[in-house]
Formats: sequence, structure tokens, C-alpha cells
Amino acid sequence: MLCAFFNKNLDKQYVIDLKNKREYKIDSKINVSNNKINSNVFLAQNFSEDFTESEMVFFNIKENKITKKCGIYNIDLEFFFDNMILINRRTKLELINTEGDTIWLIDLSLFDTQKYGEKLNQIKK
Repeated sequence: MLCAFFNKNLDKQYVIDLKNKREYKIDSKINVSNNKINSNVFLAQNFSEDFTESEMVFFNIKENKITKKCGIYNIDLEFFFDNMILINRRTKLELINTEGDTIWLIDLSLFDTQKYGEKLNQIKK
């Protein structure tokens, strides 16, 4: 399990690997998630210099470098499993792989809100 935090000036990020009791200094533009690809590589967001855009990447915390760029831009990670990412885009749910290819897409506006309203509200939450 990982725990990430920034220093007081917000210019350095530290990632603590609680299982292996190790600390890693990470570039402050990288936001490392708890989603492990392999022993040292995690799914992360690489932010632009002004923090207005981001790209999903595979990041090696031990070597402090990006090992793979996914070509997936400006998304908030919802769920990651089996090398796929589930994204809630407010009006639709989308399942993509780590290459950015859409596996399936559900347009939530197609649901009859009177008939499926309660279920739709649960999905949005």
C-alpha cells in the first residue's frame, strides 16, 4: 500500500511504500495512485507545468521515471482493474484499456429516469 504526500512548499512529493517500508521522492507533477501494475510500477497522472492537463502514465517509483505513456488525457481515475479503467463522465460510463481504447460505453441519458431513476442516481453517486 502506498501513501503519498507533498512537502510544505508543494514542490516535492513523497511516496511511502508501507509494505516494504521505503520512501521515494517523486516529481511534484506526478500523482501516483494505489493501482499497482507490478512491484515498482503504478498507474499515475503526469500533470502539465501549469497543472491544467494530465496524462495517465505507468510510473516506476523506485527509478522515479515514467515507463509508459498511455495516451489518456484529462480524466479522473475512477476504478482500475485487470489493466482497464472505468471512468464516470457524468452522462456516460466508459471502460477503457491502458492504451486508451474504449472497451464499452454506456450512455446514461438513454435510461428512462422515471423507470430507472433510483438506479441511475445510484450509478451517478
